[in-house]
Amino acid sequence: MSTATLQLGRTLPQTESAWRVLYHQKVDAFVLGLALCAVPVSIAIAESLLALGLALRLNALVRHKAELRLPRIFWFWLIWVALEVAAWMHSPDLKAGHGELRHLALIAALFLVLPAVDRPSYAVTIWRGIFFSATVSSVVLIADFLSRLVRYSRELSTSSDPSFYLRSGGLLNHWMIYGTVEVIVFAAMLEFWRAYPEKRRPLVPLFVLNGLAIFLSLTRMLWVCQ
Repeated sequence: MSTATLQLGRTLPQTESAWRVLYHQKVDAFVLGLALCAVPVSIAIAESLLALGLALRLNALVRHKAELRLPRIFWFWLIWVALEVAAWMHSPDLKAGHGELRHLALIAALFLVLPAVDRPSYAVTIWRGIFFSATVSSVVLIADFLSRLVRYSRELSTSSDPSFYLRSGGLLNHWMIYGTVEVIVFAAMLEFWRAYPEKRRPLVPLFVLNGLAIFLSLTRMLWVCQ
């Protein structure tokens, strides 16, 4: 779901009604939306919801209630998968590649389920939910930073690397995971800001909170990307 979809949904939907329509008419897209909104909060919850969304999508495909549509890039990605699997099968330590194969399975699930979000208005609604959940995670990061500042005040006065005590990842726990997710979310917020100038006012506090969290994340690569 590219940030470019933000530009396509020119008629901005009411978030509550859009979620209700998804729930009653496209349950697989509704569950996928929840999975994507859960990413800034918990990867485990997001993966569980994605698995449920995949099951619902496969059920719809088997019962001919949905059409299998795969983007053209899927076939190029499939070549990459074949190369990775071939490299894994020739590895002296097969267990070392299980994590990467799991990541490939998650991407494959997204390719199958994402076509359920077949209207730009649905995509915009999901992105707005992602903005909210990412801001919640950023608020937790800010609070955690202030808490660590007090808790480790003695260690900070003698440490040569204060970031060891202060850096966290909000609800995602690890600063690297938070940084990866936040780069995508912040880019989408900028695109939303550009595409919907009439809706900029509600975005201002989100930009402030996410921007402050990015600064307090003490992650240089995140600073550079933003």
